[in-house]
Amino acid sequence: MSTGWQNDPSVQSWLHTAESHPDQPTEWNDEPTPAEQDITAPIDDVDPLDDNHYSYAAHEEPQVVEFEDLEDDPYVETVYPTPTVARSTPPSTPPARGQRRWLLIVGASVGVIVVAVLVIVFSIKAVVGGGGGDGITDPVAAMDTPDPFSDAVECPSTTEGSTTTGRDPGDLTSGPNVIKAFNYAYFHWRSGPAARALASSTVEGIGSAVDLQSSIDTLNPQARYCLSITETDANTYRTEVTLILPDGTRDPDPDVQNITTTQIGERTYIASVTRNKK
Repeated sequence: MSTGWQNDPSVQSWLHTAESHPDQPTEWNDEPTPAEQDITAPIDDVDPLDDNHYSYAAHEEPQVVEFEDLEDDPYVETVYPTPTVARSTPPSTPPARGQRRWLLIVGASVGVIVVAVLVIVFSIKAVVGGGGGDGITDPVAAMDTPDPFSDAVECPSTTEGSTTTGRDPGDLTSGPNVIKAFNYAYFHWRSGPAARALASSTVEGIGSAVDLQSSIDTLNPQARYCLSITETDANTYRTEVTLILPDGTRDPDPDVQNITTTQIGERTYIASVTRNKK
């Protein structure tokens, strides 16, 4: 421990005075205090910047371990195969619900179109005559062929001399026309009141609208008719009403009526009806 400060004159005078000082120690102890002792600590625990209070203790050098000959070690220079990780292919993602719906719609549409095309092709083939020798070879001619059950073919409206034929709606301008109008209301409209309105209020041989309707209801609704009206006298007509079944078959025994008409104002009405078989 350094004692150079004791040689300071001011200190010497203070130390050798006869009077005691309260802070003067009675005896000196030159042993170093714990604070002045050198502290030996491992190098890892010492602050490298604190050189005033610590001294470095000697430490052992790291020992080098020499391994024995490892040539015979079975694990030296042994190459182990690198493990292979098998990667499985993830399943394909199913299409979204909306995509599946569109696929179904498109598929159904294509199917409908294909079926429609096939139907058209086979229909044309049948019309042209691919199904047999009796087919029509000209489609235009097939379209121009009138309906065999039409009025123009089955019961055309004609007038030859005193005879008028047909089943058109008629009107109230003449005897033959009012007879056509009455039968049109009876067979086509199937209306008793409409037929009764074409006869005078004093008509003979025709019942009420209710009676006419009861008679109409007994007829086949798909039956047709054809008229042949021949004038036999003034305002008197012999009328043949031929029923035609749905298949085109004509009744061989037509209903023959003797009908008279009357003029009321500018209109012609039925005045009487009598029936007799031909």
